[in-house]
Amino acid sequence: MSNYFLLQKDNFKYSRNLFSFTPSIPEHVYWDDYYYKRNYPGNESGERTSLGVLLQYPAMAWAFWLLLMLFGLYVFFGGKRRQRIVETIAPNTNTTLTFTETIGRLYLQKKDNRNIADKLITYFLEHIRNQNYFKTSQVNDEFSTNLRRKSNNGKEGTEKLFESSGAVQQTMEVSDQQLLLLNQQIENFYKNKI
Repeated sequence: MSNYFLLQKDNFKYSRNLFSFTPSIPEHVYWDDYYYKRNYPGNESGERTSLGVLLQYPAMAWAFWLLLMLFGLYVFFGGKRRQRIVETIAPNTNTTLTFTETIGRLYLQKKDNRNIADKLITYFLEHIRNQNYFKTSQVNDEFSTNLRRKSNNGKEGTEKLFESSGAVQQTMEVSDQQLLLLNQQIENFYKNKI
């Protein structure tokens, strides 16, 4: 319904006369949707619901049920926990050679030959313990003989190596020649060329 008829001719007089019988400040106001309630399909009790309004029209009912079904599918399939993408980790690069060169340059700049010689001897004795299973706490003739036999090195070279290492450990200052000689003898021992 609309009030469009009030704009036609003198129809507004009807409404003015109608409202002239009501007091200017009414005590009670009654509102009734009798006409709407009676003509609402599927509503025998006379109550009005929002879902009922949607389902009153077939196109709206189809749209409502389709929307409800799509929402259910989204919750069912899209509601699963999503796994983060696992980032590819680049393999570690072998920087042993770079590290060794850096440490070597550091010791050469400091000219701390004594420290380098001590480390060479320490690593050499560690190699003997791990490879040949000898105790290196006492280095004597018996130790030298057993080591020479097990490592297939010559007697003179092995004795010179232990003499050089003993001389280096007893001196406070190690020259470049002594350090190079000790390093060469240890390398030859590793290669079984003594």
